[in-house]
Amino acid sequence: MMMIAEFILLLVWLLILPIMLGLMFFPAYAAGGRDRAGYRNRADSRNRPADTDSDRKKPGISGMIWCLLSGTVLMWAVFELIAVPGLLGHMRFSTAVGLWLAFLAAILIVYSLTTRRLPLCRDVSLRAPDVRSFFRRHTRGMTLLTWILLAAVICSVGYQVCMYIFGSYMDADDSRFVAEATEAFQQNTILEMNPATGVQSRDWSEITKDMPSPWTIWLALLSRLSCIHPAIFSHTVYAPWLLLLFYAIVFLGGQRLFQNDKNKVLLFELVASVCMMFFAGSSRTAGEFTLHRIWQGKATVAGVGIPLLMLELLILYQTAEVRRKKNDTVPWKGSFLVQHPFRAWLILFLTDAGCCLMSGMGVILAALLIGVGGLWYLLAYRRIRPVLAMAAACIPSAICGVLSVWLTSAGVS
Repeated sequence: MMMIAEFILLLVWLLILPIMLGLMFFPAYAAGGRDRAGYRNRADSRNRPADTDSDRKKPGISGMIWCLLSGTVLMWAVFELIAVPGLLGHMRFSTAVGLWLAFLAAILIVYSLTTRRLPLCRDVSLRAPDVRSFFRRHTRGMTLLTWILLAAVICSVGYQVCMYIFGSYMDADDSRFVAEATEAFQQNTILEMNPATGVQSRDWSEITKDMPSPWTIWLALLSRLSCIHPAIFSHTVYAPWLLLLFYAIVFLGGQRLFQNDKNKVLLFELVASVCMMFFAGSSRTAGEFTLHRIWQGKATVAGVGIPLLMLELLILYQTAEVRRKKNDTVPWKGSFLVQHPFRAWLILFLTDAGCCLMSGMGVILAALLIGVGGLWYLLAYRRIRPVLAMAAACIPSAICGVLSVWLTSAGVS
């Protein structure tokens, strides 16, 4: 019974809650079967204007992945907002957990009151006819080669996930990362003890580095809410989950690069997964960070944060191209964030805050990547407003960078 309860809690914190939060960025998926113009189906929309063609679709795999990713980065950003000021004020860990839950509950309540609906995907059903319809919709047009590529992707990614769950026994740097999470989990404090000695003191450079980026406390939060010890949660639960998020991002990027060509997207995913398995020649490669210790903040930056930022910048590039080709005279065509660029900017901001939560590397690399994207945008399109929006997206990195410099020079107490 305990294992069943833990599994249900994991579903809530890793899957259900992020998707509910992500649906707020994509309200069409929570429209209860209604399209953007308010019509329930095509038969009801015969008299609607021709220029209000709906972007409403039944929830697909890519749509649910986007909801999951956007909800996850929102959870990361909210915790960064709460934890950093809290640990500077010696907040108790239980207080930080309570504030985080209250903040997310307030977001969901405000959204529900303003839209008069809960952020639930009403077209998702587990009934046999609906499940068959879902698979028919996503397997339509698949050839033998497509099925072979899909099986190869499942085997490759599944092998890596199983190795994390059943074959990973390393503890690289866990004397700091998992030790800090265990301190919060057991002692109800946030970065108050030196993990190397167990003495209650912040007079240690590693604690100074972690204060603007308390990723270990995030692991402790999920461990507390899931009732699983941080060491088990980090190695056996969250590591394979982050790995799956990485391949989900690769999948979305493949769809963008190859215009939803199933064979090319699956081949792209397969090549990426195989390359990862052979990129562990040193301790500083993408394969090493992604497949060996993705639960550590600096590895999460490399495995999830930077790929997600690159995907979002690709979407903003596609949005700019659509505007240039259409000369701003017709509504944008496409799906998801291309049609609603404000959401893309907002998710970019939240992703930058999530990278700041992960590691000091995330603070620097996220701002650098967004800055390069802004410079390219300015040179390519001669438009200042998107560049200002990119600068605003770097505000979390700027704040954390200044805080890190101040903590390093002034010390902590």
